[in-house]
Amino acid sequence: MRRRSLATAASVLLLAFSLACGGGGGSSSGSGSGGNSGPALTIVNDSFLHGTLTGQSYSVTLIAQNGVGALTWSISPVSPTAQYVTGLSIDPATGVLSGIANFGGTASFNAKVVDSASPPHTATKGFGITATTPLLSGGPQSATLAQYQYFPGMQLSFSNGVFPYSFSLSGTLAPGLLLNRATGEIIGTALTVGVFVSTLTIQDSFSPPEVVTEPVTITVVPPSLALPNSLPNRLLENRPFSGRVIATGGLPPYHFSVVSGSMPPGISSIDPNSGQTSGTPTTLGNYSVSVSASDSGNPPQSVTGSFNMTVSASDRTQRYHRHRHPGRQ
Repeated sequence: MRRRSLATAASVLLLAFSLACGGGGGSSSGSGSGGNSGPALTIVNDSFLHGTLTGQSYSVTLIAQNGVGALTWSISPVSPTAQYVTGLSIDPATGVLSGIANFGGTASFNAKVVDSASPPHTATKGFGITATTPLLSGGPQSATLAQYQYFPGMQLSFSNGVFPYSFSLSGTLAPGLLLNRATGEIIGTALTVGVFVSTLTIQDSFSPPEVVTEPVTITVVPPSLALPNSLPNRLLENRPFSGRVIATGGLPPYHFSVVSGSMPPGISSIDPNSGQTSGTPTTLGNYSVSVSASDSGNPPQSVTGSFNMTVSASDRTQRYHRHRHPGRQ
């Protein structure tokens, strides 16, 4: 996402000029009577200053600690190739950095402060400022997900503005989904089928904040209809049997129908509403039946599955035949 790429680029740039300046915490130098016995002169602002919009006024006060007497501030480029904070300047006496941000993206500078000790103490520190174009909405967002399926979040499409952002939501979310207010992502597991409409509000950190909205529509559909192998592969001749074809997913109730093949002789056909079948198989052999299941969705889902069954002799029947015909296997 755009805001993440800007933050990554800024981090790399800040690392570069931090190393050039001797570390992110600033550096100090100087000597004099008692000048090195106390804490060092230090610039205490975070290295990544608050952002702004290109072409807009900007102001921030740099702060130093442990200085002696009046302080004198100055700024300079980090390097000849690094983008500079064009349009901004610092008040030598107050440390107020201000002006019109005539740059885009992340620009950097070195700040230097000198106190009034004799000899004077000096501290330097590298800083970065990101200037962007105004916050823009990405327009309506939509997503379709299956009921009970984890939703990792839709890709947000807003751009620009001043990082960091805050997010809020109005309207209706599917039960089980929630808004991550830090990232703006809608995540979770939807528990209810339906169409849920809400509005995502994005606010940036410009002063005053910019605000845009994006309509969000999330459609939760029933999980995919499936027909697992719920009938046994082996039945025993002359032994009562009761079983059921089971459908999963989709939107109950289901409807079942035999597409091809048949159940073994003695076993009833599959009930179209319950999937139930029962009876006593009477004939040895291999049998196959193809069953179609449809749900009550609009439009309905349908799926077809095949069931293979072998009717074999029971152990008692096999012992009987071996006793009557000892020469047979």
